[in-house]
Amino acid sequence: MNEVLIIKMFVGGFNDKNIGHEVINFYNPDNCEDKSYIYVPPLGKVAMDKYKGIEKIIMVGPPENYSYPILAIADVVEKFKDDNDRKLTEEQTSYGGKCVKNIAFAEDHQDDNAFVHLNFIVPHGKLKHPNCKICLVPAKNERFTVDKREECKQKIEKQGGKYILLDSENPQHSVAYCDISGENNKQLKGLLEDVKNWPEYPLKKVELTTALDGYDSNNFLAFIDKEYEEQVYTNMLYSIIKDGMTVQQRMDFSNFILDEVSKQLKTAFVENNEDLTVSKEKNSLTDIQSLILTCFSKKAGKKTKQEAATKLAKDYPTIVYDEKSVEIIEKQRGRVDLLLENQYHLIVVENKIKSALNGLYEDGDEIKTQLDKYENFARFYKEENESIRNAQTTVVVFTPNYNANIEFYGKQNCVAVITYSKLYQYFKGNPVNYKYFKEFLNALKLHICNREEEINRRFINVLKI
Repeated sequence: MNEVLIIKMFVGGFNDKNIGHEVINFYNPDNCEDKSYIYVPPLGKVAMDKYKGIEKIIMVGPPENYSYPILAIADVVEKFKDDNDRKLTEEQTSYGGKCVKNIAFAEDHQDDNAFVHLNFIVPHGKLKHPNCKICLVPAKNERFTVDKREECKQKIEKQGGKYILLDSENPQHSVAYCDISGENNKQLKGLLEDVKNWPEYPLKKVELTTALDGYDSNNFLAFIDKEYEEQVYTNMLYSIIKDGMTVQQRMDFSNFILDEVSKQLKTAFVENNEDLTVSKEKNSLTDIQSLILTCFSKKAGKKTKQEAATKLAKDYPTIVYDEKSVEIIEKQRGRVDLLLENQYHLIVVENKIKSALNGLYEDGDEIKTQLDKYENFARFYKEENESIRNAQTTVVVFTPNYNANIEFYGKQNCVAVITYSKLYQYFKGNPVNYKYFKEFLNALKLHICNREEEINRRFINVLKI
C-alpha cells in the first residue's frame, strides 16, 4: 500500500443548497448487509492513475484551527472492475426506495462527472470510527505565510485530542493523495496500521420518517429562495429587537448574550439594567477615520478635502495623521451587522450564515480579520461619544450550528459564538409579540442543525418525493 485517499466531507459552497452526494458514505443502501459505498466529493473525480492503488480512504470534516478532524476511515476498499460494472451496480443500488441515479444530489450543478454516483465499495465492518478526536495537520497552509503548525498542535492537545502531521500534503482541496511508501508520512502510516482495532462506524439506515421536527418548509423565504441569506436574517433580528421587543425584553435579550459570553470566555457577568438602542449595518469606520480618509482621497474634490481637514483640526486637534494612517484605516473598512448600546454596554454582533470571517490580511506575524476591525471601531466609537466612553465592549458572532467551527485566527479568547440553536431556544422560551415572530422563529429553526445533520435532512426530504 503506497497511497491513501483523503476526502473532505460536507464542505464548500456546493453544500450550501445542494445535498452533498457523499451523504451516502454514512448510509447503508437498501437490502444490502454485506457492503456500503463511497462517493468522492464534490464531483466523483478520482485520478485514473491513482484509483487501482488506493486501499484506504480517510474522511475528514471541515477544517478546525488549520487541521482536519477524522470522521471515519475505510480500512479496506474494493474497486469496480470497469465503468460497466459500476453503472450496473448504480442501477441496482437504492436508498429509501430510490435508485441512487435518481436522487437529486445536484439540482443546480451540472458537470461531466455528475454521472458518477459510486466510486468505491466498502465491505461490511470495514468502515471504522476513531474512539477519540484525531486531526490531520497539513504540511503547510498556502493562504498564509505564517507557519501555524505549532499553534495547531497545542490547541488539539489542549482539547484532549491527538494529531497526525502530514509531511508534504495538504487536504486544502476536496481530495488529497498521501504517499506512505518508505519514510513518507510515517505518523499517518502508524495510525493506519492501528485502524483495524477501531470500532465499526455505525452506518445509518434510511428512515423516511426522520425530519426536522416543527420546521415548516412551505414558507415565504423558501418561496423566494432566501433561506440562507445573511442579510435577510440580520434584518429580521434587527426588526425583532428594535420594533418587536419591549424595553424589558431588550434588556433580557442583552443579558442572555452577556451571560453566554461570560460562560464561554470565563469572565465576570456584568448585568444590563438599561434599555439599549440598536443599529443595523453601522459603518465600522468612525467619524475621525472617515475624515482622515477624505483628506487623502483621490476621488474627493479639493473643497471637500479642505473642509474635512478643517473639521479634523477643529474637533480633533490632538489627532496625528499621514499617508501611513490612511493605509491602516483602509484595512479597517467594513460594516457592523448589529450594534446594541447604552452607557454601560456596547455589544457588537456579527451574523454569519454560511461564510467565514472576511477582511483577512497579515499584519506582521498576526492574521487580522473583521473582528480586529470591530475592536478598533469600538475603541474609536467610545472616544467620540462621551456618553458611552466607559461602556463594556462585547463582540459576539451569531451563526448556524453547521457553521460553528469558524476560524478566529487567535481571537477565540475575545469573542463568543452563539449558535442559532441557542437563539432558537431563547426565542422559543421568550416569545415576542410581533406580527412576523412565527416566521422569524421558523426561519431560525432551519439553521439549528450542524452541516452533516442539515445535509442528512435534505437527503431524507428528497427521498420522500
